[in-house]
Amino acid sequence: MTWSRTHTLIAGIGLIIATNAVALLGVAWNRNGEPESSLVLSRRELGIPYYGWGNNENSGISLELEWRALRVALPSDDARDGRWSYNDRSPAWLDEAKMEALGFPPARAPDDGAGTSSTRHRLTRDVLLVLELDGPAYQTALARAAEFAARQPDDEDARQWLRQERFERPRLFVVDAGLDAAALRARYPDRSAYAIARGQIRPYQDAERGTAGVISDLSNTSIHVPLQWHSVFDGLPQTSGGDQPAVGYSVRLDFGKRLEPWIAHAERASP
Repeated sequence: MTWSRTHTLIAGIGLIIATNAVALLGVAWNRNGEPESSLVLSRRELGIPYYGWGNNENSGISLELEWRALRVALPSDDARDGRWSYNDRSPAWLDEAKMEALGFPPARAPDDGAGTSSTRHRLTRDVLLVLELDGPAYQTALARAAEFAARQPDDEDARQWLRQERFERPRLFVVDAGLDAAALRARYPDRSAYAIARGQIRPYQDAERGTAGVISDLSNTSIHVPLQWHSVFDGLPQTSGGDQPAVGYSVRLDFGKRLEPWIAHAERASP
């Protein structure tokens, strides 16, 4: 039998249908039953992307999950440098011992002939990350900003930093990582304050801390907005440059069996 263009077209369509079916089954299984965790987030943690949504009311809408990690200030950090640590992705807890627990080869390991030593800093591993909402990590970041503002009463930048921490910066922090979801959940049992999500970590060599890790990213940061919730976000401007929006929203973000998030509820709220 001669393989024609028609056969190729049919095979291609079949592959697309099969791929979509597998994806839909995965989504259904992820959302089946009670969610693994549920976080109620604000515009601070779920922002409107800078590229906007376009003018077509039928176009897809997504929000961007905003998170950060807290690093304990190093001896070389002055107060002003500490202001920018809110976006540090190499937190103090992600040290050499933690990296080894996550499966990275020891930094002191000699080259085994396969390039272990030389390639260590190019490795990236998939791990499970613990997200903490409005908890001790955020309170520490807020206290740092308040302390700096108190020491610099005439510094407008210091006052702006404190305002941003109080009202604008995300309260969602990555506070731990592991390979076993059950073990992490036992350590962080509050499912309304701690979510477990998938992400990536890579090694990092710090001049003062030595070997450490960097959180490369979360696996799911672009959150699709279902059609039923589009009206909550219609007409809302994207903000930049530290401007506080006049209108905010509240979103319940559920994480399912596959630790993948989706929007379960959304409504307008005070910013």
